[in-house]
Amino acid sequence: WLYPKASGIIAQTGFAQDIYYKQKLNNNIQVIGNPIRKIESDEISIKKENIILTVGRLIKTKHHDELIKIFARINNPDWKLVIVGDDAIKQKNKILLEKLVNELKMENQVVFAGSRNDVDSFYQKSKIFAFTSSSEGFPNVIGEALSAGLPVVSYDCVAGPSDMIVNGENGFLIDVFEDETFKQKLLHLMQNEDSRQEMSQKAVQSIQKFDKSIIAEKYFDFITSHLN
Repeated sequence: WLYPKASGIIAQTGFAQDIYYKQKLNNNIQVIGNPIRKIESDEISIKKENIILTVGRLIKTKHHDELIKIFARINNPDWKLVIVGDDAIKQKNKILLEKLVNELKMENQVVFAGSRNDVDSFYQKSKIFAFTSSSEGFPNVIGEALSAGLPVVSYDCVAGPSDMIVNGENGFLIDVFEDETFKQKLLHLMQNEDSRQEMSQKAVQSIQKFDKSIIAEKYFDFITSHLN
């Protein structure tokens, strides 16, 4: 009832915009993503480590179990998988994930960092960001990882990753549950520092369009253009 009567609608992603158009909710729909905070990456004072990082609540749709199994199949003892996040919405998945790690004998390589207030320090010391969620609205953590200069390997889920990741430039978009391809792209970044560095530079550049001042200006322009 409300959407057709509105002067316009702001959608977070292109996917959401397409849905609204198909449902004929409104003819004036603009995509404006979330503002992404800037995360400085000072490699002089903060030494990068062989860390694949993921950040997110330990809920089923994030599929941390898939990521753990992918990482285990790579079988490189020089690297660690760090998971920042804790149990949420009463799912209690941490116990199951810890059991999986034990079964795979990966206790020395998979780190459960829990819920943290210093998540920026993890972005800064990691080399790669991995994301295996099958359903999102607009995953800010991907934007934050790109802002910190991390190439991102992500499921191309509904919705959000494809609004920030340009496949092959600042990261890789993988069809959901295509885990062999996911593994190969992770392995490529782990083994090729030149590729990581190139993607890192493009990551920082690509996410600047989500700077808070730019996003605020888009909101202001969209709203004020309909005041009359």
